[in-house]
Amino acid sequence: MRTTVILGLVLLGILDCEAQPLGPPIPAVCCFSFIGFQIPANKIKGVVETSPACVNKAVVVTTEKGNKFCVKLDEPWLASIQKDS
Repeated sequence: MRTTVILGLVLLGILDCEAQPLGPPIPAVCCFSFIGFQIPANKIKGVVETSPACVNKAVVVTTEKGNKFCVKLDEPWLASIQKDS
């Protein structure tokens, strides 16, 4: 009887513990290659910065057709787009 109670408590302890991730969370979107052309402002639907956890600091530009492009933050044309929005 004592063994059954101890086994039951051990099983409850195992079921009650929460698993923790072993490493840092993986960002949803990171950029590893970038476009080399300007996207016309009237074709841009949205601009979202990548996570600070990403190696390359960039933005993801979404066009009205739903295409997504990675753009470096230092692109001159990007600065004018962000000022307008």
